[in-house]
Amino acid sequence: SDRAGGNVNVSSGSSASGTGGNVNVMSGSGSVSGGTIRLYSGTGNSAEGGSVEIGSGASASTTSGDLSMSTASSEGVSGAASLATGQASAGNSGDIIVQTGESSFGSGGDIGLSVGSGSGLSDRAGGNVNVSSGSSASGTGGNVNVMSGSGSVSGGTIRLYSGTGNSA
Repeated sequence: SDRAGGNVNVSSGSSASGTGGNVNVMSGSGSVSGGTIRLYSGTGNSAEGGSVEIGSGASASTTSGDLSMSTASSEGVSGAASLATGQASAGNSGDIIVQTGESSFGSGGDIGLSVGSGSGLSDRAGGNVNVSSGSSASGTGGNVNVMSGSGSVSGGTIRLYSGTGNSA
């Protein structure tokens, strides 16, 4: 029969009239480096590996909870934030899907993609936004598709702007 391993459940207290309790997980500080928090799911030998799911709470009357991920600021170089799927040796690699939810009575949510400005010294440039498709050693390279939305009155517009310069 199918036997599952035991669960580990960590939860905070509920409140009937206020805010529910928090669950705080933090690693230790160090005189050299801070500790790491690792969150892994289990390996599957004959089927899929376990998933890692992170979601915010729903709301019955106002706004659902936010989901925020960021690296800390630094007096030197701030840390990188990476989102990647694993390599596949016998099939397709996984997709990365970024999307906002639909709205029944309002506008759909925006997706903002921006890079930081450079300042301080004269040779500090702003960051680049690079969009590229994948190459193929034995078939067709991937496409880059940019499209605006359809509308019952008019379709959306695609606008491309370059920055201005103060000196040539």
